[in-house]
Amino acid sequence: NINDALGSAIKGLLDDEESIQFLVSEYIMKSIICLALLVAAVSGFGIERRMQGDDPRKSHHHFYYGDVHHHHRFEDHHGQKSHHEDSDHSSEEHHSGEDKESKHDDHKDDVFYFAVGDAFGAYEFIDDKGALKGFHPDLIEALCAKLGYKCAWVMDKYSRCWETDGDYEYPGVGMNADWYTACMGYWPYPRRLNSFNFTLSYTKVEPANVFWLESRSEDFQTDDIKGLNVGFIDGWSTSKHCLARETGTSIEDFTPHLFDNHHDMIAALRKGKIDIFLSGHHAFKVPDDLHEGNDFNCNYNNRGAAFMLKYGHPAIDVINKGLEMMYNDGSYHKLCKEANEKYGDHGEIHCID
Repeated sequence: NINDALGSAIKGLLDDEESIQFLVSEYIMKSIICLALLVAAVSGFGIERRMQGDDPRKSHHHFYYGDVHHHHRFEDHHGQKSHHEDSDHSSEEHHSGEDKESKHDDHKDDVFYFAVGDAFGAYEFIDDKGALKGFHPDLIEALCAKLGYKCAWVMDKYSRCWETDGDYEYPGVGMNADWYTACMGYWPYPRRLNSFNFTLSYTKVEPANVFWLESRSEDFQTDDIKGLNVGFIDGWSTSKHCLARETGTSIEDFTPHLFDNHHDMIAALRKGKIDIFLSGHHAFKVPDDLHEGNDFNCNYNNRGAAFMLKYGHPAIDVINKGLEMMYNDGSYHKLCKEANEKYGDHGEIHCID
């Protein structure tokens, strides 16, 4: 019978020492091959992760508001384009009949990452203990608490939000790579509107000024910048294009020098490396040895500082909703007034009335 024949065959195989060694060797070899393939797969994943570049959400300090369990990076950026005119804090919506509340609630479990810097006057600065302080972190906390959303700030270079390179301006790598949901404190103007959308503004329009040393106050006139070395903060709207436009000159008429912050730019001014620089007196505490020239207009359509995001990003409507709530219930005005009192030594916040 079949069972007896099968039993006899197995017994014979087991009695054959060479057959047993062959089976064991084949089993060990297959195990080694499987283990090697597994190690290669894991190593490849690690190499791929290391080649992806530095995401500041992993390496920089950030702080969460709310019970954070997970986050999404808004890879699909769904939604319609919308430009917001904010002179009366109104928001133009384009939802094609969608329920706005359900659209907002779709992202309740997302974490909104806001890019901030460390040298923007009373808006954002580093205190003696190394912590980020200013109106921007206060606004993030209040806005996200009002909405019930999970939020974090991420410290990074301003140029990773908006880059200046020679005569060109373009989106920074952080915005292009979706390192953050939005960059804070950016003024809308045509060059930026080619690439990004903006929320309602949370400050009034702020003028730009040319600054130079008081000891050289007789050497310069605001509208005569030909042949001068001029300083600018890299990525800011107080750019060489604005200065050339406002003074009726060409960018070839002066030599621009880019800096990461006001501290380095003022040091260069005092050392004679630059003659003047363009900025806004709200953006830093103006030292006593600097002369402030006439006001220039580097804004567009009477727009103040806002959140800068990709077109169609779902967070635009969410942030606008929270800002409108804060404007209407008075919490924005209270927060902004208190920020000017707390951080006045670092500059001025132009609160919306």
